[in-house]
Amino acid sequence: MSKETRRERTKREFITASKQIIESDGISNVSARRVGELSGYSYATIYNYFKDINTLLTYVSLDYLQEAYKYTVIDDERIKDPIDKFIHYTKRYITYMTDNPSIFHLIFVNDLGESIPDMEDEIKPTISQKLKETLLELNTKRFKLSFDVTYEFIASSIHAKILFFNTKRGFFTKQELFYQIEKEIREVANQWSKYTNTQ
Repeated sequence: MSKETRRERTKREFITASKQIIESDGISNVSARRVGELSGYSYATIYNYFKDINTLLTYVSLDYLQEAYKYTVIDDERIKDPIDKFIHYTKRYITYMTDNPSIFHLIFVNDLGESIPDMEDEIKPTISQKLKETLLELNTKRFKLSFDVTYEFIASSIHAKILFFNTKRGFFTKQELFYQIEKEIREVANQWSKYTNTQ
């Protein structure tokens, strides 16, 4: 086994141990000592692989985003209409993030410190990329969209609704959340359609 392979395997063990702690006891209980104990290493060894706990948690976040992606794209081959596909991805993503509120909190609410250079290369494919691809498909097939504004609007709405649901700030069930976001997406698509038909 090469040195690089061993290094990656050890990093994976620390990430896995961190996820086990998060899922059993919450983010606040992740410490170098606990991660070290669970993974079978001295806590000091962690700092040979990660600058600090925030850096480790950043990698844990990316790992969860990969899980969310795999969960989100299940059964997408059977859906042909771009709007239906976009809604399918959205509902699957919302389900993952509302079933796992501590993961959503870690990724989108926790302060993980400074961003890590070149981290973007480690998180492809992502659900964000998948949603953008579906919007582009919708754009070429049916509408003339302002791509960036459209994506940011829908993505912000999705995350706001998940946050409200997870923090019990919204007065809705998960089915009502699905209904609201689907209604929103279809209404936006309908308005685009009306606009482009008058051009």
